[in-house]
Amino acid sequence: MPKSGVLETTLRSYDKDATFWSSSQSKCSDIKSSLMLADSISTALPAQFRMETEDLADPTTFDESIHLQVRRIICAYGDYVDEISTRYFQGIHRWLPVISRQLFHDRLVSFRGPMTADFSVLLLSMCLVTRHPSAISRGTDNNLETLYLTTKMLFAHIQATLPTSTNLVQAALLITIYEYGHGLTDAAYISIGTCARMALTAGLQKTKLNQILGGGKSWLKEEEERNLWWGIILSDRFIASETTSADKPLATQLLNPDDDLPLDLDLVERKAQTDAVAFGRQPVHAFHSEMIGSFGREAQAAYLYARVLETVETKSPVVQQFELLQMDSILQAFFITVTSQSAATWGLHCGSISITICALFTLHEYILGHSGTVSELETLHKSSKSALSTLAKIVVDVARSFNKHIPDIDVETLPPRTLNFVRTAHYLLANSGDAYSKECYADIDEIRTMMRYLSRRWKIVGKHLETLEMHIKTYREPNILGGSG
Repeated sequence: MPKSGVLETTLRSYDKDATFWSSSQSKCSDIKSSLMLADSISTALPAQFRMETEDLADPTTFDESIHLQVRRIICAYGDYVDEISTRYFQGIHRWLPVISRQLFHDRLVSFRGPMTADFSVLLLSMCLVTRHPSAISRGTDNNLETLYLTTKMLFAHIQATLPTSTNLVQAALLITIYEYGHGLTDAAYISIGTCARMALTAGLQKTKLNQILGGGKSWLKEEEERNLWWGIILSDRFIASETTSADKPLATQLLNPDDDLPLDLDLVERKAQTDAVAFGRQPVHAFHSEMIGSFGREAQAAYLYARVLETVETKSPVVQQFELLQMDSILQAFFITVTSQSAATWGLHCGSISITICALFTLHEYILGHSGTVSELETLHKSSKSALSTLAKIVVDVARSFNKHIPDIDVETLPPRTLNFVRTAHYLLANSGDAYSKECYADIDEIRTMMRYLSRRWKIVGKHLETLEMHIKTYREPNILGGSG
């Protein structure tokens, strides 16, 4: 990849205009605090990356000060704006479309001076969340953690200084995703709460969507804000499922079946200047519609999973039996729809499929676990055992297919969610007896192989794998040469 381009040229052009770096006899308090923060950041950075106060060239505005700090940090890590943008929109954007590619690039090239502070920290957050752990770890210790702490410090400073904006909420969500993906689940749980409240303050949950799809940048901005709100809702749910905090409430409200689903922003951008009649706005409950993208499918899967959890946690036994049967039918039909829709592209609907499998596991494990106390569920026992066995086979087949196609898979396009694979391995072990068979060993090894590969990118997958390995040690492995023992 070339080290320069249109976006990088735009960024570098700021250096050529000396008026932006002119002296100022008096600086407002936010500039002074920004310079103090620069000293703190410099101390935190490794020696070869440290910035000197004079490197900030006597900034005259808060935006200018933040812009210079961010530019210095990005350059210190050998990064370029073009590369950050490409990594983000070819990777994480595929499963978390909360930033419009077109609006991002338009904002970037529109600056005639330093970037605004909120946009600068968004760019730094994109740099952070797209950095592969191995990319900056060679030869230096804890550089990725240093970049994370530096980004958090700068974000907190800007958040305390400026009103909440869409760019600032986007930055908050990307920092949260970094924390989750790197196994900092408690930190992510706290951050997603802050992120949600920032979004509420900015009014993102009230964004009014035009039912006539198509238009210019104002329409695109509305869709971006709506997707950002959905991104927070979905992140809130999968983060809450993993934090170690007990009795953890969600930071966002319950999903409504009549809510409009998010649209895939890349498709929106291609249709931004048309009537876009080829695809319409769909509500959450439109499970059988074929005009729903991968992000919308994930929103639907999250809604169905929430319905399952609500049923098993709050409903009476009689109501449970009826609703669980109904939910099982809906989930199975939805699973078939999504898997057939994703057949052409590997990983396109990874998020929605993973959530749906977790929902089905939860539903049928609940039925089996409560058969002794809820007599109405006894008739479902046999079908639930069969359903769990089928789910386990599906998950193992996915892992096996993944392992066969590793050279063709871009791990950056896959979300760091592997709980359904861990649950499957636990299920296989729990149903194997004291010593699991060679077939069971082979199936679990497919899951372990896939997770080892994903853990190179996402540390949380490595933590899941460690938990699984500890669980496996409690079972006696089969004698591969002489049969199961």
